[in-house]
Amino acid sequence: MAFKIIRNDITKVKADVLVNSANTEPICAGYRTDAAIYEAAGFDDMLAARQKIGKIEVGHAEVTPAFKLPAKYVIHTVGPMWVDGKSGEPEALRSCYRECLSKAVSLRAKSIAFPLISTGAFKFPKDQALDIVTEIAKEFTSEHKLDVILVVYDEESFGLTSDLTDFVQAYIDEHYVGKVTEERLEMYSEMNSSEEERWQWRGKSSLPRRGKFNGKIRDENPLCEQAAIDKISVCMSPRGVVPLEKSKKKETPKPVFASFKGKLEEDLGRKIKDFDIQPFSQRLIYYINQKGLDSAAVYNAIFMDRKHFSKILNDRIKTIRRETVLALAVGMKLNVVETTDLLSYAGYSFTPNINLTDVIVEAFIERKVYDLMRINIALSDNNQPQLG
Repeated sequence: MAFKIIRNDITKVKADVLVNSANTEPICAGYRTDAAIYEAAGFDDMLAARQKIGKIEVGHAEVTPAFKLPAKYVIHTVGPMWVDGKSGEPEALRSCYRECLSKAVSLRAKSIAFPLISTGAFKFPKDQALDIVTEIAKEFTSEHKLDVILVVYDEESFGLTSDLTDFVQAYIDEHYVGKVTEERLEMYSEMNSSEEERWQWRGKSSLPRRGKFNGKIRDENPLCEQAAIDKISVCMSPRGVVPLEKSKKKETPKPVFASFKGKLEEDLGRKIKDFDIQPFSQRLIYYINQKGLDSAAVYNAIFMDRKHFSKILNDRIKTIRRETVLALAVGMKLNVVETTDLLSYAGYSFTPNINLTDVIVEAFIERKVYDLMRINIALSDNNQPQLG
């Protein structure tokens, strides 16, 4: 995926270029990103390099070495201070991202990591800032091979779309039963941890009274014990007292269809040949045509590299990741039925009732919100893998 969002400290992100949300004057302003980058790079070295550049106007960017940071370069850009949204702030922020991306390409960088510029001390609304960086990244990555990473620091910054966040959580509460199922399975597992707990789980207050044991507990079945009760060997089980002779393991019978193995394989092979199994790529092309789209519209919508998309269309990728298939469904604006169908051609199922990723994706599809970045934010908020 050419554009992704991650939660991390930007000074720890490995990328060719790190972007610093800088001050106009050649100083460390003490804001979160600015101060962190100076400290991690080596304060004196970074300050000296920044002073050589001098003043940077709002909407512009300049380059310095990265020094001790895990990058090759740092691009310093000055974002706009939010006033009312009508004083040129959106245009200035777009200029910041465009200049940084252009400089990264001129530096022959393969990756660039941004903070959400101007959303800290400069008070630019986070949801609008996200829309802008998504717009510019989509525009840029469609023409240049560059991985763009948006780095947000904490949960408060990550919850960029409170209205959609509330909607998704409400949808999860109403439709998702996977968590309950997992809790029940865990409970059953615990119930099977000992003989006493198994009996209690079946509604028994205590184990049945037993005679004096005259033997060892059978290793292959901890519930079965050989006892001397009226000189009869018995097997103690939750279903009652059963004569041990009846619980003996029978000899494994020979395969019933062993003699017909060759014929069955031949028949199965013939039936498989009769099926018209359509490859995933053909199903993908079918939906692209059905929706009146072209390839560029799809891979740009999900920030996918054009060459990678071409490999999918030409069946040159043996196993397509489930997250990639879901991203393609979002890019083509498929409904739930169509998404389920597309997944099936890649060998996957769509189970929103027990799969948290699926219920989140379904929530957005049902609301016809096909914004991959917002979907990925919701997924990350719920500790699920991002699409792409």
